[in-house]
Amino acid sequence: MFLKSIKLLTAFVICFFMTINNSFSEKISEIQIAGNQRISNETIIMFSNVNVGKEINKNDLKIILKNIYETNFFEDVALSLDNGVLTIKVKEHPIIQSITFDGIKAKKFKEQLYENIILKEKNPYNKTMLETDLNNIKNTFKRSGYYFVEVNLQEKSNDNNTIDLIYNIDMGEKALIKKINFIG
Repeated sequence: MFLKSIKLLTAFVICFFMTINNSFSEKISEIQIAGNQRISNETIIMFSNVNVGKEINKNDLKIILKNIYETNFFEDVALSLDNGVLTIKVKEHPIIQSITFDGIKAKKFKEQLYENIILKEKNPYNKTMLETDLNNIKNTFKRSGYYFVEVNLQEKSNDNNTIDLIYNIDMGEKALIKKINFIG
């Protein structure tokens, strides 16, 4: 009798957990994309790594969200799953139309700066990468002896969801060694 009760209880627990697991997952019957302008629906679906007919749960939604954000094309992404319809709402980063370095005359400095920055023309403008670029610009000048360089960024938004970046640079005075003394 006791063994029969244990077997029955075990069967009940297994069925219970199988039911719980299935209740939190849902099969995708349709994928809808909203908010995109330049990036096609198919590309966003490819980035999300999800297909119609796939069973997904809350953890899968987090992975889909992470996959889309990692592309650096979007500044905001929202997901919703309702009755088998997965809706992906995106807001695209503006595209960098042009980058200008004002305050620098030497062409070699401008070329070095462009090589050392992460953000490039015709790529998405991601503000988190901007801080890295500002540090890269300052470090480029420090390697050449300009330790007191000041960099100010001017962002010019355009009508077509593009942006012009204008770096206003004051190089300051170059640090020079005027005298070396040997003692002893």
